[in-house]
Amino acid sequence: MAAEQTEPVGHYLGAFIEFLLGQGVRPEDVHLIGHSLGAHVAGFASASLGPIKLARISGLDPAKPCFHNSPPELRLDAGDALFVDCIHTCGGYLGLIEPICQADFYPNGGVDTQPGCLLITAGICSHGRSHDYYAESIKRGHRFSTVKCPGIPSEDISRCKRSINLMGYSASPRYVIK
Repeated sequence: MAAEQTEPVGHYLGAFIEFLLGQGVRPEDVHLIGHSLGAHVAGFASASLGPIKLARISGLDPAKPCFHNSPPELRLDAGDALFVDCIHTCGGYLGLIEPICQADFYPNGGVDTQPGCLLITAGICSHGRSHDYYAESIKRGHRFSTVKCPGIPSEDISRCKRSINLMGYSASPRYVIK
């Protein structure tokens, strides 16, 4: 099963990152981005570096199957880098819905039917929307403003606070409560 290979693949990626660090790359310049199982691979890669903390990991709809209810050391976790952000687009189905990062974003509620996805392919389409949103956030001038809401994710948007962060590439750790 592919999920079982995330830890060894993460360790191989970690070894490559150690090589890069040995060549002069600074950990504060490393940003890993992983979709689905790749989000957990990024977490394992960072964890394999011991006390060295990478600058950032962005998890794009981290996989739920085989990782739901896993302890933090067996999946992507908020402590895996100096800043860890996640975009949840198929939460509760193919992706985790739980807040596991320092900044968790839930576009359109983060559930399994994102706008533009047909019902028959809603799961896989919505799961892929996370990387679509991330790619869109890199484009010049396209920013996703977010609001902080209590709960996972809030149905009652009236309880949400004013815009405090941007989703995607421009997300900032300065707004993260530790």
